[in-house]
Amino acid sequence: MKGWIANTHHDWFDFLAKKRFWPEVNFWTPSDYFAFRGEPGSPFFFRLKSPRNMIGGFGYVQRFARLPEWLAWECFGEGNGAPSLHVMGDRLAAIRESSDIKDRGEFKQIGCIILADAVFFPPEMRAAQPSNWKKANLRYEGYSLLEGEGLRIWNQC
Repeated sequence: MKGWIANTHHDWFDFLAKKRFWPEVNFWTPSDYFAFRGEPGSPFFFRLKSPRNMIGGFGYVQRFARLPEWLAWECFGEGNGAPSLHVMGDRLAAIRESSDIKDRGEFKQIGCIILADAVFFPPEMRAAQPSNWKKANLRYEGYSLLEGEGLRIWNQC
């Protein structure tokens, strides 16, 4: 069995962690260029970036979709990790600016990794990030949950 670990925006995580459990969340990416091809039902872990460097929770992959920002908001609302479409749009704009991501069309589309049964751990329950996590890794990474760091994280979560 394979699981996925992805760098997670602090504001997205902190907003959703106030509730600790969500039946469905949208783990969005600022561009729809790369399609996520994880197997439905596989665990998807939230890696909190520096200075936290921890696994803060996880959900189960439902599917991937490319959606305009407004439609992602209509579908998932606060499950997008923001209190409003305006706040979500500001976050997307800031990430696109800092990462030099250019819009390719009239509608600003995002990649939506839709996760079910998302849980957010309080600080005392978080797991250490993978010991082999690459500092320059900006995207998600697959791990076997049957051995090594993937198994350790799966057992701790």
